[in-house]
Amino acid sequence: MYNATEATDRQVVAVVKQIAEERDVSHAQIALAWFLQKHPLSAPIIEATKVHHLTDAVSALISNYR
Repeated sequence: MYNATEATDRQVVAVVKQIAEERDVSHAQIALAWFLQKHPLSAPIIEATKVHHLTDAVSALISNYR
């Protein structure tokens, strides 16, 4: 069971990486944009320990509403 989950996780990471590279954005922006699209009334908790964490979060939010 764990191996199947691990394989699925790796596939998801690979897809996120590909999309991020195509759009020239960070992986975090893609993940947050996806989350906000699926759950628009939820607020993700981001661990913003660096300025770019906030920049990624705001960019994901803005791109979600374009």
